[in-house]
Amino acid sequence: MKITLLVQRALFFTTIISFFAAINCTTSYNQNDLPASASDSITFWLEKSRSIPDSMAQEAFEYAERAYQLAMRFPPSQSVLFEIYFNLGIQAEKVENYDLAMSSFQKIENMKGSNRVDIAGDIFTHIGNVAFKQGRYDIAMEYFPKGLEIRTKLGDRKGQAFSYINIGSVYQSERKYSEAKEQYNQSLKIYKQLNDEMGIASCYNNLGGLAFELFDLEEAIEYFKQAEQIYLKNKEIDRLTIVYDNIGRAFNSIGESDSARIYYNKMLETSQNPTNLLKHIFQLEFSLMKTINPIQQFIIIAKQLK
Repeated sequence: MKITLLVQRALFFTTIISFFAAINCTTSYNQNDLPASASDSITFWLEKSRSIPDSMAQEAFEYAERAYQLAMRFPPSQSVLFEIYFNLGIQAEKVENYDLAMSSFQKIENMKGSNRVDIAGDIFTHIGNVAFKQGRYDIAMEYFPKGLEIRTKLGDRKGQAFSYINIGSVYQSERKYSEAKEQYNQSLKIYKQLNDEMGIASCYNNLGGLAFELFDLEEAIEYFKQAEQIYLKNKEIDRLTIVYDNIGRAFNSIGESDSARIYYNKMLETSQNPTNLLKHIFQLEFSLMKTINPIQQFIIIAKQLK
């Protein structure tokens, strides 16, 4: 049984490195809004792309492409070109255009971006992320350790912890479970030293998912519940929804349907996105769905859709 955590982990790699805050923005622009010079126009579209929230990923990607197209016509400085390729790679990755994302990040690397210690760790990590999503684990395992090496040189402890999770995820996908657990525990050790609760919870989630794959379901539940307590404390509703689903699946797998029902109903109650909620419900296996009270499910969905 494929656990939701595996999806979360892959998703976690993409969103953990983000430099721009989401702001409210309009979706159409008048030609008069554009600056006159080519340089300012490139900056205009680049900033528009960066400022758009993830829920509007396709639009952000289109603006990133506009900045890139202008840059090809009116070549900017190398530092600006770095930013254009980096942003294009990020936005392409969000819309699952992995070939373009990989190409963009590799162009930065070929422009000697790998020699810039300040950005090399991020470049290597993004290349590893995209390769991981493409199922190219050999490439991911080539670049994730490079990212770890750079972050170790910089003394970036949080970046090191993140890199260990990335490497562990590749090992897990290759079914090298003991190596994966070692990497996750390395990450957990650092996050505990930093008192980084969200990082600690992420490690518990990964360790729980690993235990689930190994059919050590009681251990999986223990790890998931530790993550649950941290998410409750910090009011991380979206992550709570995922961990409730994980716990419910684990309880269902050991035949504890009453406990599974409790966590499935918690999952439904905490979901913030009605559309995703409905999609998820219809994708649940029948063996899981039969533990959910259908009347309560209908009431919850109706409230979400008001």
